[in-house]
Amino acid sequence: VNIYPNPSNGIFTLELSDMPRGNAEIRIVNSIGQVIYVTPIMAQTTFYDFSYLAAGTYYVQVISSQSSITKQIIITQKY
Repeated sequence: VNIYPNPSNGIFTLELSDMPRGNAEIRIVNSIGQVIYVTPIMAQTTFYDFSYLAAGTYYVQVISSQSSITKQIIITQKY
């Protein structure tokens, strides 16, 4: 799983090396563990716009019935 740019202003690309099998989803989780966004995985490379979120550290989880991966994303202050 690649996330770029990181840190970002909330606009980033998520790139998967392989498509997960079975039911798979992407979750965005804030620093206190609240799931703030969930969507099924539809493509190997996806563009996201979370520029409306407050600056801080978030976690991107790629979860399938066979595995899970968590990556950190830092959203910087907007000017």
